[in-house]
Amino acid sequence: MWSTRNALAAALLLGAAACGGAEEAADTPAYLPDSVREQQERESVQIERLSSGLSELNWRIQAIGDIQVIPDSEPFLRFSSDGTVSGSTGCNTFNGGWSLDRNQIDFGALAATRKLCPDPMMDQEQSILTILNNAVLVGIGDEGTLFITTLEGALLTALPGDA
Repeated sequence: MWSTRNALAAALLLGAAACGGAEEAADTPAYLPDSVREQQERESVQIERLSSGLSELNWRIQAIGDIQVIPDSEPFLRFSSDGTVSGSTGCNTFNGGWSLDRNQIDFGALAATRKLCPDPMMDQEQSILTILNNAVLVGIGDEGTLFITTLEGALLTALPGDA
């Protein structure tokens, strides 16, 4: 039985597979329904947001799924234009590589420090690193929220801001 998360992940992946850039939209046949054209335009806007708005910002992680991060733990991500990513889980820091192909994201092997923290912080850390290590899709919503999701439907949300 499919869960809501599985359905969301499948819909996101189908959208990624059908994702068309501006140059592809210009080559689309005139007989496409308006709904298809609108979807292509939204995807083109999403790709532009990602390519221009992801790097060189600190992204404050807000939630893992529907669970808010531990208050005052301040986990964050920072994507650099040189293909490196760094951040904090609220307990340990991490770094590694990242690459983007349209709205599909891949984090290389992430290295993390190994400081021991209280169990809730360690659970939060494990959840964040699991999502990053298994991430497949990324998007930035109209309100500026960053969404990173896995094929299984695990979701991490973040907002731009100081870390």
